[in-house]
Amino acid sequence: MKVNILKYAAMLFISITLVACQSTGVKHQKPLEKDLYVRAQNFLAAGDVMKARAALYALKNTHEKYPQAMAFLKNKVEPLRLKQLKMKKKEGKEARWQGRWQQALSAYQIAESLALGDQDLEKKVVKMQAKVYQNRFDSLMRKRNQEDDLLKRLGSFYASPPKGLAKDDAAYVLHQKRVQQQLKKYASDVLKQAEVFLKAGYPEAAYAEMSSYFRLNPKGSRAADKLFVKVKKAMPTSVRLPNEKKSVNKGGMRTAKKNEKVQKPKVTTSMIEAYILKEEWVKATHAARLFKKQGGDADEYLALILSKRQTLAKQAYELGRQAFLQEKLGSAVAHWQVAVRLMPDNKEYKQSLGRATRLKKRLKTLKDN
Repeated sequence: MKVNILKYAAMLFISITLVACQSTGVKHQKPLEKDLYVRAQNFLAAGDVMKARAALYALKNTHEKYPQAMAFLKNKVEPLRLKQLKMKKKEGKEARWQGRWQQALSAYQIAESLALGDQDLEKKVVKMQAKVYQNRFDSLMRKRNQEDDLLKRLGSFYASPPKGLAKDDAAYVLHQKRVQQQLKKYASDVLKQAEVFLKAGYPEAAYAEMSSYFRLNPKGSRAADKLFVKVKKAMPTSVRLPNEKKSVNKGGMRTAKKNEKVQKPKVTTSMIEAYILKEEWVKATHAARLFKKQGGDADEYLALILSKRQTLAKQAYELGRQAFLQEKLGSAVAHWQVAVRLMPDNKEYKQSLGRATRLKKRLKTLKDN
């Protein structure tokens, strides 16, 4: 017991010391910056290119190993990022051809994070997500139908006593009551499970549960009706529901309606929070705005994300300004690109990036001549 207390006290002391070091001024900044460079190397060794890249971009240009860090970024991190991007694109394409929608989605999602704003990849992610949703929905609906058919048979299992017994045989009547009670409880559990699926972010699974509930309880209930409205509202717009009308051409093939827009799946709060945890602020903003358009309360998310983007953009701009004063145009351009990506409407950031980019091109032209 004493050993555990001593261990806890030691860990607490280390934690307090680290927090104190991080919250102090200039005196402790160098070790933290140095740690970022080492951290980037460790991230790359572990295969996490984007974390390595983020750590290097967070490194201040006053750090003693800043030139080595930028060389490391250029010669090691970026080539590996592009290599992984190419590989994941290929994996996604092959999986898509083979109809392995979930694998294709995973590959395209990784590729999208590596590509830094590729709209074509974003469309592929949306398309594969729609395929995954539809595939899961169709499969669950089919399985639930099969399961419910078995339950309906069970419901009449003791309804008809065998020849030689009275139609209202007491033992069979009691068994029939028992089965009906079990089915009633089962239907109630199905309704609860639908709520669980909905809260977990699987509206397509919740829809399958609700359809099962109504098959077992044709009369339904007020609570079930309210829940079903919520489930249908949460369903991804890309999913084709069983009662959805299909337009058919002369050849009998299903055709899409004219001017039909491909809509992205519904955004959930868990998706926004995941982007925030990953510090993917541009994606977080996009997701929060879509969530608000869908009727969700995203004001707090948007305020938090905007605050973070402004702070990070300001830091990136200041690092770019310092690099520009030191005539390090490559670093200035890199930092100002980050600032513009975070705050694309800031004129000062865009003008600074434009000047640095033009100057860099001129110097390159002079060198080549």
